[in-house]
Amino acid sequence: MVGEQRGEESEIDKEAKIRELFGGNPDAIAVLSAGIIPRAKQPGYKTTEYAHLDPHGLLGGGKARVIAGAEAAFIFPEAKIIANSYEPGKEQRN
Repeated sequence: MVGEQRGEESEIDKEAKIRELFGGNPDAIAVLSAGIIPRAKQPGYKTTEYAHLDPHGLLGGGKARVIAGAEAAFIFPEAKIIANSYEPGKEQRN
């Protein structure tokens, strides 16, 4: 019971913090991966994890950005989701 109460409180705190970060209801939520790496066992690419650095030598954390975007989308269900992806070697459409 105590653990359940803590869990509920942390969810409320998390939502309040996310709302504060956004400063209102967004029209859209853009999720930028901060980097991609080749998949190990299948063709294609995936977002970087915490251990990978971005092109500037900073923490990549593309996986964390995707999770954060999903959390924000849950709190702001009316917001449109904008995801940007790129696979090296594939032609880009404009």
